[in-house]
Amino acid sequence: MAATGCPAGATVTISGSVPIVSKKFAVIVGGAALMASQVAFAQPVGTVKAFSSMSYQYTFDSDDRPNDAGHGIHLSGGYFFTPNWAAELAVDYSAFSSDDAEPLDRDGQSLNLKIGGMYAFAPNNQFIPYVGLGGGLANNQLEPPDENRRRAFYEGTVGVMTYLNSVVGLRGEFAYRYTDGIPDNAIGTAKSSANEALLRIGVLFPLISSVPVVPSAPAPEPEKVADSDGDGVPDNLDECPDTAEGVRVNARGCPIDSDADGVPDYIDECPGTAAGVQVDERGCPVDVAIDRKFEDINFGFDKHNLTDYAKSTLDKTAAEIRQLIAENNELQVNLEGHTDSIGTVEYNQRLGEKRANVVRDYLVEKGVGAARITTRSAGEKQPIATNETDKGRLLNRRVEIRATSGNGN
Repeated sequence: MAATGCPAGATVTISGSVPIVSKKFAVIVGGAALMASQVAFAQPVGTVKAFSSMSYQYTFDSDDRPNDAGHGIHLSGGYFFTPNWAAELAVDYSAFSSDDAEPLDRDGQSLNLKIGGMYAFAPNNQFIPYVGLGGGLANNQLEPPDENRRRAFYEGTVGVMTYLNSVVGLRGEFAYRYTDGIPDNAIGTAKSSANEALLRIGVLFPLISSVPVVPSAPAPEPEKVADSDGDGVPDNLDECPDTAEGVRVNARGCPIDSDADGVPDYIDECPGTAAGVQVDERGCPVDVAIDRKFEDINFGFDKHNLTDYAKSTLDKTAAEIRQLIAENNELQVNLEGHTDSIGTVEYNQRLGEKRANVVRDYLVEKGVGAARITTRSAGEKQPIATNETDKGRLLNRRVEIRATSGNGN
């Protein structure tokens, strides 16, 4: 405000205070400078797809308005449909004070809604210059008396954006706005439209990002490690560094052994050996002398049927016999039936045969070939315990099972 009686060009500050609007502007600019100093060396955010911004807005004084310069806030949100082209929706609010030296000046407010487009020239750089064009609806209110004027407006912008890190950036732009059809009595001049220049400075918030804005330096090429035997596994990982040329190897650099018999495939003459079978240096099964006696199967007095316990024992015995057959195909199974001494010799001889046969039938049912099994009866002739006690006689009522092959025959 100019003071009466002061020299031309001089201004007076009331009570030495700074105008309120100037204080707000200083806070915004100071906050932006502080934020920039904290994150100036941070890595840039990825290429931004969606963003929002909040800016301080200064409207330069214009003869087309019946008041002084305006101060306010500008909020926007945008989305890049391509790396260069984006759509943006914005709303801004400004307050205009009157110049008491001008009798036609009036306090006012302006609320504007805009939709527009933006073209970014270098979307993947640290600094992204852009131009924009848009339009919308302006609501201008003048006081006193209260008077609202809604008019269309058009706006062109030029500015720059920069992303300091993945959560915040800075944005500044200059705008030229043309508001159509403001009536004469709203501005106090003969003009019926308004031409205004605006400056916006604020913070930028990336919402959706993709690839890095600034490409990172290419990763150094890994140091090459020698592969002395040429098997495709570098020496520092090769557990078999002297593999012959052309031999297939596993991830450890050792020759592949498909049947896990300890003989690599490239020299294995019997590559399909079953698991656990003993082999020679050619990878072929070798005859192994077997002489294996299994748990006896006991019977009740004058009985030749199998108890539940006997069946459970024979299940385990059959599994072991099948494994031994896989190791030696010449395996033979010998069953010998026995009785206690009660009864005649002839009767016990026949009872021993029945007991041996019932065990044979059960083993065949469990997968042991009948051709491998031989049976005989010893009757009461070969007791292993006294026949004078119940326990002794129980032990004598048995079938002995023995598997033999090779030197065990």
